Amino acid sequence: MSLEESPLNLYVEHNHNHLLSSQEAGWNNLGLIYELEPAGEMPGAIALAHVLIVPQGEFQASFHIEGQWHQEEYRQGDIALIPAGSFFPTVKVDRDVPLIDLFLPPDVLVKAMGESATKVELRSCFKVQDPLIQQMALALKNELASAHASSAVTLDLFTSSFVFWIFVFKEGTKQQMKFLWIYVVVNLIIGLSCALPLFLGMRLSKLKTQLLSEAA
Repeated sequence: MSLEESPLNLYVEHNHNHLLSSQEAGWNNLGLIYELEPAGEMPGAIALAHVLIVPQGEFQASFHIEGQWHQEEYRQGDIALIPAGSFFPTVKVDRDVPLIDLFLPPDVLVKAMGESATKVELRSCFKVQDPLIQQMALALKNELASAHASSAVTLDLFTSSFVFWIFVFKEGTKQQMKFLWIYVVVNLIIGLSCALPLFLGMRLSKLKTQLLSEAA
């Protein structure tokens, strides 16, 4: 999917005030929209890319799921993850709120993680607290706003970090691994060449422990 296409077709149907867009900057692999989400109801839509929504303020959202409304209170540090191909339900927002939306085409995830990506089942997560990803999203927004010459290098770093974070969060949570933030920090400080083998090694150790426990 080209990032020139709208990763969520709800942007076509709903009046969003886009304050920044990576499309105008010519970013590849990772898309970013900084927008002012208006109060009111937003229709449901299919996500064409993996979408990470990072709120920049406190608000209340009501999601229409299976015929009922489910409320969530959001504050600084909360994020939402919508995998590609998933249905993003109709949502009501109680006030205007700035959002950072990050979009990752599915093929980028596969290219970055290889066969490991095919083994991860991504599921929608409407609310999870992750201050580290909050800071990463802010850094990306600031990079886009300043349009430094180093943008391409920084973008590659954050793209790999974003992909790695999705893999670590979903697989680590599934295997009940602790201190998942350590692997993201290792990726940022040293690199993916160190962080990925470290995570896979600890994941394998966890799986072996679980198998031995079940066999006992």
